[in-house]
Amino acid sequence: MTMRNAKPLLAVPGYFALSFCGFSLLYWWGVPYNGGTIHIYAIPMMLLMALYVCWVNGGQPLHRRDFLRRRGDLGLFLLPYLALLMVAASFLEAAILGRFSVDLVCMAVLTFLIGLCEEGLFRSCLLKDRGPGTARAVGLLLYSSVTFAVLHMVNVAGGLPVEAAVTQSLGSFPFGLVAGFLYLRTGHLTGLAFWHMSVDYKIFASMAAPLKSVLVVGELVDLVMIAALVWGVVRTVQDGKKQRKAGA
Repeated sequence: MTMRNAKPLLAVPGYFALSFCGFSLLYWWGVPYNGGTIHIYAIPMMLLMALYVCWVNGGQPLHRRDFLRRRGDLGLFLLPYLALLMVAASFLEAAILGRFSVDLVCMAVLTFLIGLCEEGLFRSCLLKDRGPGTARAVGLLLYSSVTFAVLHMVNVAGGLPVEAAVTQSLGSFPFGLVAGFLYLRTGHLTGLAFWHMSVDYKIFASMAAPLKSVLVVGELVDLVMIAALVWGVVRTVQDGKKQRKAGA
């Protein structure tokens, strides 16, 4: 394995270390993982981690072209707009109900940074240079999904019980498989980052106040992802058949 191929794999332990140190410091400062202020005080930590992910990706930002429909994106171009709609609708609904607070703003910022960091590392950094051959792509997909799942065990450094961290890890594995597969299929990092944001924002916002707008837009996000996954699998099967015929 060349140093160029090894660098993305080595980037994962560095991210783990930053996450562990960040949650440990927050816990030491009296901000536990399950505390009511983690969405505020974790923002500086995630900004630092975003810089790290930007660095290991060679400074590659989210693509502006991903906000427009392009061939083969499986509809993922809709996800940034739906995530932003979820945030805007929740702000408006909370304001109407007299429940709006800076907490929702901080949750939006934090979840965007989480989506940017985790998709930027576990999808873009690990999978963008997969090279030719199915075996390497599948191996990197599994590595990406497993390490993404294991990352959630680091949350114990912030005071999260081990049982809860295990539950998070098990739930994150299929998320990572779907995100990794769709990234390999489309290369659409922006859509996946905003998908990740919308999932996390839905969780955070539910803790702040039950908002119907978040649930409604969340259903639309789920429909887009289900359609993208199904269509992606169909296209992959079709491509496989074409390759076998060409090689026959």
